[in-house]
Amino acid sequence: MQSGIPSGVVSFLQTLITTAGILAFAGMFGRGIYKVWTKSTKPDSDAFVYVATALAALVGGIVAVGFGQKPPPSGVNFAAQTSLVALGALVSPLTALNWAEILGAAYATVYVLFGLAAIVTWTMGPNSVPTPPLVKNLATTFLGMAIPIISAFFSTAK
Repeated sequence: MQSGIPSGVVSFLQTLITTAGILAFAGMFGRGIYKVWTKSTKPDSDAFVYVATALAALVGGIVAVGFGQKPPPSGVNFAAQTSLVALGALVSPLTALNWAEILGAAYATVYVLFGLAAIVTWTMGPNSVPTPPLVKNLATTFLGMAIPIISAFFSTAK
């Protein structure tokens, strides 16, 4: 309790903020992708696009760093499990293995699914509605973050 706030309260609030981050990411980009497929032409506000893009960079960076970490030299052979634990440790202050795995898997899964959906929406969406910058930003951010994720997969899979 160095800061005057009990460590349990700090851990709870950090986990709450972490969970809110991934939910906001999913909600904002889900809305953007949905708007394209339903042919909505109402543009998003600049503030909405900026916040969503910042969340894409944050979540994508966390996922890339999590997957880019090397497995510990303890002889663990299952690289995906090690990466998810490392990813969970980045986003959660709680040290329980299962909670870290759950948050790590949630961040990775949500980011990959929405990133792929943004690419498909941008490249194959209805031509009658222009793809909004929000969806293009996620697609390009995801493509940029996919490079270290793919690199980590091939460097740990033996």
